[in-house]
Amino acid sequence: MNGRPILSVVVTVSGRPDYFRETLASLHAQTFDGFELIVSDDSPWDTDRAAIRDATNAFAETHPCAVRYLFTQPKLGQAGNMNRGLEAAAGRYIRMLHDDDVLAANCLADEMAVLTEHGGAVEIVYSYPQPFTDVFEARRAEGHVLLPARTLLIETLCVATALPSALVFSRAAIDRGLRLPTDYHFLCDWRFFLDLVISEAKHDRSIARLNGRFLGWRQHEGSVTRTLWDVHHREHRDMIGRIAQEGILDHGFGFTDDEIERFFVRALDYRRQRLRQDTARQRPLSPDRMLTLVALLLDDCFSVPDPSRLVDRTEFWGLAVDTLQDHAEDIRPAELIEAFGRSADGAYASALRDLATAVAKQGQSSAASTAVRAAKLARVETGMAPAGEAQ
Repeated sequence: MNGRPILSVVVTVSGRPDYFRETLASLHAQTFDGFELIVSDDSPWDTDRAAIRDATNAFAETHPCAVRYLFTQPKLGQAGNMNRGLEAAAGRYIRMLHDDDVLAANCLADEMAVLTEHGGAVEIVYSYPQPFTDVFEARRAEGHVLLPARTLLIETLCVATALPSALVFSRAAIDRGLRLPTDYHFLCDWRFFLDLVISEAKHDRSIARLNGRFLGWRQHEGSVTRTLWDVHHREHRDMIGRIAQEGILDHGFGFTDDEIERFFVRALDYRRQRLRQDTARQRPLSPDRMLTLVALLLDDCFSVPDPSRLVDRTEFWGLAVDTLQDHAEDIRPAELIEAFGRSADGAYASALRDLATAVAKQGQSSAASTAVRAAKLARVETGMAPAGEAQ
């Protein structure tokens, strides 16, 4: 390839050479070949690195695009590994791709056609993924829709994001210094997309979404999408909290007070519902994980906007109890009490210690009763309810 490429495809790899070969095969089959390939590898094992490097070299020998292999450092992490690849990319546009995902043969061509059609007026293209386990079959649909960035920001980004493997954006964002945040382990891609959309909203631009589903999002045992439920919960809370603290939604977008409040309430509701779904899939929880779940639920109960015109606080307390009740049959009271007793430094440590004492004295055996008691004690401790409520 001569000159600057129009598109850089950055593939992050961390072990899993067999999946990576399938990702490369899907790139080899693309009908659009005017891209460069950057492989950014943080695999911890020599054998995996050698296999990934060999697969990359084999791709370079049979495909006309420019190819670069970068070894970053072992276990650098999703954000750091991707950032190294982004910084090495030379294309006018950049496309991210994870090593366990695959693309339909027309994917790059369709994405680039949208960017070309709008002649620089659109700088971001994304699509919905198509989950698969063994065989990927794209959901084909023609065309795309244009979404005002401010609409996407206020209506969607509190509860959903574009997957990194389904995203193409202008290199100008990298030149401005935008990177995936390395202090986020799980939602670094969500925060990156949020920052992209905020930038586009400030310039009153639109973002394109393909109607087809041309990304194959692999579902496999090694995926942490559902298992790191506590990390997802905390990082989502931090991300939304940053928006609130910095007043980002107040910066000239013209949102009403109701729209802004609904954004934060929907974010909280999403986080709570997601927590319940993810932990239900992980049953049975260990006592320590059960304690983590209780602490997350209590934290969110206190983060409901107060006073709020759009939410009944009792609904959130009820969901907390329901979530704990999902696990009632799996927890032995003695183990739960022991776990509570070790929570000396938590945000609600005093309430949990009081709870452990109360449970030990009263012999309560239900996790649901435990949750009710925890909620009452914490409400009293924080001044949200009179002392008599905890009786």
